[in-house]
Amino acid sequence: MNDGARCSAPTLTGAVPEIDIRPAARSWASMINTRWASHGMRAQTRRFREQLGLPTDQPIVTTGHQPTMWHPGILSKYFAADSAARRVSGHVVWLVADQDAVDPFLVRLPVLDASGSLTTSQLRLGLAPLAGHAVSMLPASDADPLLNRTLALDSMSGGIERIVNAFKTHRDAPNAAVQAGEATADLLGDLGLKGQLLYATRLNTTDLFASLVEQIREDPDRFVLTYNAAVAIKPHAGVSMLDYSEINHRHELPLWRIRPDEPRQRVFEEDLDSVPISELAPRALLMTALLRLAGCELFIHGAGGAEYDWITEEWIRNWLGVEIAPMSLTSATLRLPLETSAPTSQGVDRAVWAAQHARHDPALLGDHESAEIKQAFVDRIRSMRDAGENPTAVFQEMQQLLRSYRKKNETSLQGLEADAAEVARRAGERAIAQDRTWAFALHEQASLKMLRDAIDRTFD
Repeated sequence: MNDGARCSAPTLTGAVPEIDIRPAARSWASMINTRWASHGMRAQTRRFREQLGLPTDQPIVTTGHQPTMWHPGILSKYFAADSAARRVSGHVVWLVADQDAVDPFLVRLPVLDASGSLTTSQLRLGLAPLAGHAVSMLPASDADPLLNRTLALDSMSGGIERIVNAFKTHRDAPNAAVQAGEATADLLGDLGLKGQLLYATRLNTTDLFASLVEQIREDPDRFVLTYNAAVAIKPHAGVSMLDYSEINHRHELPLWRIRPDEPRQRVFEEDLDSVPISELAPRALLMTALLRLAGCELFIHGAGGAEYDWITEEWIRNWLGVEIAPMSLTSATLRLPLETSAPTSQGVDRAVWAAQHARHDPALLGDHESAEIKQAFVDRIRSMRDAGENPTAVFQEMQQLLRSYRKKNETSLQGLEADAAEVARRAGERAIAQDRTWAFALHEQASLKMLRDAIDRTFD
């Protein structure tokens, strides 16, 4: 692997991650133990966990995400899961949403362009997937990527090396989702984390999944109506209602049909007679519903997941009449120590304003004589309008003055316009420097462990 030339940037010292945990972490152990005591090992729960190879003799704390190189905000959920499980002698499960259509091989990078300005590039660990194809149907990659861009931080080279090596270690995985999942698990292990990977496409092998599909078949109207009613309560959560037509008896289900070499397809109730259950995979709400019904005592979400999974609680309560395992929220902001002298948005506004107004206000270029003449024209035009006279001729004289002014100061005006364009271009650097979504492995291990320890302290 060729890292190319690299340029060091000043390291940000004393950075403290911003952490958001709800409810308070100190209450999680009680939540977990209460669910474990009240729900216990019911036959359905035991069977579900046995079929997925999950333990039946200890509480389970679950979190998860799509199989991509995600950022420290998502990593914070995994730190919280570890902290919570240790305090209840529990087991951690890492759910991999491998039914999703994502790109597991893309790693965004902050780099420096030829002028030394911050910009973005990417490290591609494998071919880009076709649109709409579930990541579980993509082949693993044996790519050995080259990087010939100048990294914005020297310290990122080690993280890139770890990412590439982790993917190369699992190049013989059965699919891209497993390769990315195992590679991420290796990177988490470097931070002292341990969990059991569970792929969402395996959920269709359980009796609980088959039972829910059968209940849908028995009363699709009630199923869809309770689902859509719950979605309607949280219209800003980003969850779409299921397609429903009482007249045509058409009921969309929260399932994907997943087959090799084809985009995933929406599933309708009438498809259940012809689609093998092995080709079905739960969409987001049904996926977490299955886990929270029988697969865990606590499910940890980020901010977005917590918003949509409240819908799951309402839906399952109204559809099945049961309460599912509690959920919690963990999120964090940890930025790379990228520094830039790029202007703020206010600086951009000022430069654009100056370039635009200088064409109409000679005073901005120090041409006070032309400015005074223009003001005299303005005053005269105003007076004529007040007197009911037509000021067109005077207005045209003023425009001729401005044309002469612009011609005389053409170079200066072009300079202001060029400055505004450059300021606007460089303003993008500030957004790059403030971006919180760079892959967690690009951060220094010490920063990630600082985040881990900060989260762990909230449980005491």
